[in-house]
Amino acid sequence: MIPQIWYTPLIPIPEELLLNPMAFGTTTLPAAKIKDIQDELANRFVEDQAVQKDPKRISEAGKVMGDNTAYLTDLVKEFG
Repeated sequence: MIPQIWYTPLIPIPEELLLNPMAFGTTTLPAAKIKDIQDELANRFVEDQAVQKDPKRISEAGKVMGDNTAYLTDLVKEFG
């Protein structure tokens, strides 16, 4: 016999469970800005991998990932 499970709806829905879509930017970028962003992403990738692969630096991983997430979020909001 399958046990019955009862769920209680969350009313009101807690703020941390709401899905708020991000607004995307629509700016056209000049080639120099694209190059700057590519360089920044490459540098962030190198740092991210270095932190994750070095057991002595693993404690820095959360900060590096958080910084990368914030950078990418801002980038998408500004430029799409």
